[in-house]
Amino acid sequence: MLITEDNIKRYILTHIEGKHPPKETLFNYRLNNNSKYLKQLNAQYVKSFNKNTVVFISDRPNFFFLRVSKALMDKGVNTVLLTRWGVDKGHSNYFNEVFLFNSLLDLYLLSHIKDVYIYVQSWVGWFFLPVFVDLITKSQVYCNVNDSSVLLFDEISSFNKIGINKDSAVLDIECEIYIYENLNLVTHPYKDINLINNMSVRGGLHYFPCYPLKEFIYNINNPILDKTELVFIGGIPYDKKDDLVFEDAKMHNVAKIIIKQKLHLTILNNPLLTQSECDIAYKYPFFSDLSKNNSNFNFSSGYPPWEIHEYTQNFSYGIMIYDFSNILVSRLHTQSIVPTKFFTYIELGLPVIVIDEMEAVSKIVKDNNIGIVVNWSEVDSLSEIIEQNKISYFNYRQSVNSYALKHSMQKMLLNISSFLM
Repeated sequence: MLITEDNIKRYILTHIEGKHPPKETLFNYRLNNNSKYLKQLNAQYVKSFNKNTVVFISDRPNFFFLRVSKALMDKGVNTVLLTRWGVDKGHSNYFNEVFLFNSLLDLYLLSHIKDVYIYVQSWVGWFFLPVFVDLITKSQVYCNVNDSSVLLFDEISSFNKIGINKDSAVLDIECEIYIYENLNLVTHPYKDINLINNMSVRGGLHYFPCYPLKEFIYNINNPILDKTELVFIGGIPYDKKDDLVFEDAKMHNVAKIIIKQKLHLTILNNPLLTQSECDIAYKYPFFSDLSKNNSNFNFSSGYPPWEIHEYTQNFSYGIMIYDFSNILVSRLHTQSIVPTKFFTYIELGLPVIVIDEMEAVSKIVKDNNIGIVVNWSEVDSLSEIIEQNKISYFNYRQSVNSYALKHSMQKMLLNISSFLM
């Protein structure tokens, strides 16, 4: 498909509007997040955006943009979030203003302005969104790549496993290539890798992951606990998702191996994914049953970054241990990505235990003395490895705090501030 405004608009009307998500799902999500308090985007509001404004667009916002927004606000920049799904009041506190839109075509309202910076969230299956915004507006458009379709799979047929047919997958990759070739700033979480082989890149491709926000950084001063408490923080795919893509992220094997060693494991899911205990039982029956039948395991809906500190003060390590042995996801993706959960652990003052196949994260952990790197063959002996590293634990925690302050979002923003300010 040719990348034109009409073609992208047609794709939105035929594949997205009323389908992703269904209208009832969108309505219930807004209701649960109390998004009714948000103002509806209109032409009058758009006209009020001034030259000192960064407009963030995220269909269903995660917690990356709020950290960037707060760092910009600290420097006097006006920030605005536009979202279709909506956010709760806690989330909205990290933007000067938040506006709700009902249709992606409402973004045509942005075609009337040209003096603001527009920063669009994209992820697998949604690279059409920054392209659409770039085609309909005269303003400077930037993009954050949450995860890359170019890197995710080695075979185009694998996209079908995540509900994206071949034609949509081809369009998604073409749109991702478009943003690299046409936008002045593209941020992404892939470290030490060339995302852009054989592309004519405009020049603004930056490794810029979800760095820790100063407001969320805590130095843990409580004494080291006799009992090792491990925590995994982050989104868990629903049990019914295809194992060929999601088996590693489901964490079933890892959880069973850990609790067999009498280690205590808590999973704090992404709070955007579940709304109640009934929701957990329906979407995550494996973990629901495991929690009921094992005192060393707990699974909860999780907490947003402005609240999570209250519930994580007694954990020993944050874990990033995955079984990558039987999945279709490319090695390049797992080797090079530095995901948000890593920086969440850093914000909370937690040393990290990471699987060595996550090479980019492993290198950061080793180089900065902020935790333990293990091989999959060693996971069965994790309890012993933790005991062997007990003498180093206090140093790990000190190093975590130093790393957090040195790599805060407020400091690292300087790497891209020339684009946004």
